[in-house]
Amino acid sequence: MKTAYIFLLFFIVMCSAYAQDDLTCADFREGNFVVPATEKVPFETQIIRKGNQQTEIVEINGETLEAVVNIKWIDACTYTLVFDETIKPQGDFIPEESLKSVLTTTILTIKGNCADFKISGTEGGQYITLYATLCKQELL
Repeated sequence: MKTAYIFLLFFIVMCSAYAQDDLTCADFREGNFVVPATEKVPFETQIIRKGNQQTEIVEINGETLEAVVNIKWIDACTYTLVFDETIKPQGDFIPEESLKSVLTTTILTIKGNCADFKISGTEGGQYITLYATLCKQELL
């Protein structure tokens, strides 16, 4: 009987510990994040989200560059991104045509503290679709 109680206690502890780690789309609305470098985008992007804005920070060739993006949530897992026209990004890491684009982002899956997402929209008259990962740096 004692073994059954120990097993039950272990099971409850494991279930509650696992449940606390399950992030949802809502956990990606605010906080500090990182988009890891990939083959297509060879630099890591730090993202700070607060309210309806996010600041994107990258370091390229030893220079730190920032851009401010406005966020509008469409539903729990989908939002649009529009660069803030009043704050010109530093450097040229963002193509000029991107500054005038509205990009729709959809969170596809969440694994641990990371979300795989799809970005789509028209840029420079051409429809684009990109896939990337966004990882939460601190749990709020």
